[in-house]
Amino acid sequence: MLNAVRDRLWITFWIALTVSGLLGLGFAEFIGRRVRRMTKAAAAIAGGDFGQQLPTGLVPDELFELAESYNRMAVTLGRTFSALHDREHEIAAVVESMGEGVVAFDSEGTVRVINPEAALLLDLADDREGLTGRPVTGLTDDATIVDLVGRGLAGSACSEAVILGARTVLLHSTPIASAEGETEGVVLLMGDITEQKRLEEAQRRFVANASHEMRTPITALKGLLELLDSGAKNDPDVRDDFLKTMTLEVDRLGRLVADLLTLAQLEAGSLTLHREPVPVPALVGEVITVMRPLADRSGVTLTADLPGEPLEVYCDRDRVMQVLIGFVDNGLKHTTRGGAVTVRATSHDDAVTLEVRDDGVGIAPESIARLFERFFRADESRSIPKGTGLGLAIAKEIVEAHDSTIEVESRLGEGATFRFDLPRAN
Repeated sequence: MLNAVRDRLWITFWIALTVSGLLGLGFAEFIGRRVRRMTKAAAAIAGGDFGQQLPTGLVPDELFELAESYNRMAVTLGRTFSALHDREHEIAAVVESMGEGVVAFDSEGTVRVINPEAALLLDLADDREGLTGRPVTGLTDDATIVDLVGRGLAGSACSEAVILGARTVLLHSTPIASAEGETEGVVLLMGDITEQKRLEEAQRRFVANASHEMRTPITALKGLLELLDSGAKNDPDVRDDFLKTMTLEVDRLGRLVADLLTLAQLEAGSLTLHREPVPVPALVGEVITVMRPLADRSGVTLTADLPGEPLEVYCDRDRVMQVLIGFVDNGLKHTTRGGAVTVRATSHDDAVTLEVRDDGVGIAPESIARLFERFFRADESRSIPKGTGLGLAIAKEIVEAHDSTIEVESRLGEGATFRFDLPRAN
């Protein structure tokens, strides 16, 4: 009896041990499978796949809470990295589209980012894809740029202008500091200021020339007044001669001021053009009539060459006459006695070309590009005695206000031709 009970206990023990072992193995496998899935999901998240979602199971437990935490973490990280990715694309788009050149270097002075404008300014636009990873000396051998990047990596913000080919470029070197205050890199901004420098130089030259042109008649007037005051006024002949000269100088000063005002109004767009249909024969005929006395005194033949058909142009009559009279005046002054100046009109398509040709001394090729600069005179042979030096600059502004441009053809000793187009009104 006792042996039978002992046997049954042993059998029960081994059955219980076997069942508990099998249950333990099953539970361990269940837990292990969930842990392995979590491990795999964590690895996927670390690789950038934030769409992973772990099953939470039916019974809340520690693994259930851990799975829920993983899922929330994946969603949060996904949103955060998506926002960072979008922000990165926005910043990249801004840098790519900037009008200034941008080059970013790391702490070793190696290029990390370079935009198209910077590559263009450094004359490396054709090799932009291969620029990342180069040292600064691999971009340029300009000592100023290399020095600025070096100073930026040393923690100093600095600026300087350099000449790169035909361009003047303003450089700004700004260090990138970490939270601990250490320099992690440098950003180099490159701004093309060539046009700004050109305008500043033109402005300085204009002020100097205007001051010189004004000083000449003022000095002459002051000298003549002093001579009159010192006794010359008592000689009627000398006094009359001085007064005549003073009148000419005052007129010259008045023309200069008037021309400066006209030029300023044209450039500012505040001078209103009164456009209307204007008959070309009447326009050219009036120019010939006005300039005929000067042509006769100069011994130069002044003629008009007009097509047989009636032509009308849409323009401001007075301003276009001002341009043509200026061209004819130039031609007469630079044509020797016995020469000729011709005002010609030709029709083509929807426009009429007006031109003034002289067979005078001509213009040197290197001077043609500067003809319309204020106060510029090609040489003494084409200088305008007693003139303001602004006539061609004003003519250029008037013609451009009519949406046209002035063309110049000339060779030394073969005269010069000035022409521009106006829209037909018929």
